[in-house]
Amino acid sequence: MIGLVELYERGLDEQAGLLVTKDLGFMLDKDYWQQGLMSEALTALINYAFGELKQQQIWAGTFPNNDASQKILEKLGFKYVYTADFNQAVATGEFEEKYFLLTPADWYDKMQLNTKS
Repeated sequence: MIGLVELYERGLDEQAGLLVTKDLGFMLDKDYWQQGLMSEALTALINYAFGELKQQQIWAGTFPNNDASQKILEKLGFKYVYTADFNQAVATGEFEEKYFLLTPADWYDKMQLNTKS
C-alpha cells in the first residue's frame, strides 16, 4: 500500500443535511509524491461521491502548514472556508486545521475547464 483515500460521514443528522455531505481524507507515502497519483485517486473518489452517492458537499481538512495537500485540494476545485482552532481541546500542544469545501457545481465547473483543449 502506498497511501489511502477515504470518504467518511460528517454525522447522521438528516435534518441538518449531514447525510448528503462527506469528509475527505487522504495521504500518500513520500516516495510517491509529485507523480499525479493522489490527484488521480481523488478525482475518481469525488466523481463517485457526486455521481453515485449524490453528495452535495465534500469537506477536507489540512494542517495549516500542509501546503502540498492544500495545493491538491485547490487544484481539484475545493475552496478554503475557515480555520478551526482546537488548541483548547487538545492537551498535546497547538492544533489548528484549515477546512476546504467542494460542491458539485464547483467540481463540474473545474472538470469542464480541465477537459477543454
